[in-house]
Amino acid sequence: MQRHGSIETRTARDKAAERQMSHMDVTQCRPRIIHKAEYLDERKLMLQWWVDFLDANRERAITPFDYAKINRGNGE
Repeated sequence: MQRHGSIETRTARDKAAERQMSHMDVTQCRPRIIHKAEYLDERKLMLQWWVDFLDANRERAITPFDYAKINRGNGE
């Protein structure tokens, strides 16, 4: 759900979304550190979008698709 909404608003590239959602084996320390640093700016935007989306759902139920349509052009 989160990936769909952030991609819908074009706040993050597809690769950034995949990095945010993926999980790595804990034993792979170095790749994991590098993995965490990739696309950091885009990932911050995705997470902020998700927080804003959840806050909007406190007021009323809204789908990620509808939220994205409402918030186009608002720096999102």
